[in-house]
Amino acid sequence: MAMNVISRELVESYLQALQADEAEIQSAGEEYQRARARIDLALLRYKSLRDFVAEALGCSPYSDEVQWPEDNGDPWAWGRYRYVGMKVGDAVLEVLESRLGSPKSPEYQAQMPIFSWTMTLSEITQALSEGGLGFPDPVSARAVNAALINTAGIARYSNQEGQTRYALAQEDQGTDSDPTAVDDLPFE
Repeated sequence: MAMNVISRELVESYLQALQADEAEIQSAGEEYQRARARIDLALLRYKSLRDFVAEALGCSPYSDEVQWPEDNGDPWAWGRYRYVGMKVGDAVLEVLESRLGSPKSPEYQAQMPIFSWTMTLSEITQALSEGGLGFPDPVSARAVNAALINTAGIARYSNQEGQTRYALAQEDQGTDSDPTAVDDLPFE
């Protein structure tokens, strides 16, 4: 193979720079592996402790019922990893309950704008991301969408414009609501 015409000193300098970069990449890769192991262990401990505390309290430690030390009044100030290690469907149910509260009666639904008692796929995905679901990897909207379809207790509401929003289902309500009744609701 013919080499371009450059000085031998320049070639050596380029090769030395490549060697230095290879060593830097190897070192960074080793640091990354150690950091990843620390993250995995910390997440496992966090998940175990979160689940233990939830069982002891009888509710999520992030619910409105729990008063955190140094509480600043912001319910989302704590729990940046509250959904770590959870099944996507379980995490979605917690998001809907924590952000929207209990299922709303048909009378309430008829009187209030739909955006006040439902959430969109993107809003749910954002909340799950803010709560650490999948950390350190990003939350997949596709997985969230599948959970919204396949998890019992979630109602889907759509209007004629194709807007789809989600809320906790009523006890006697299936996973899909009656779309004709939703069309009568005040969409804004």
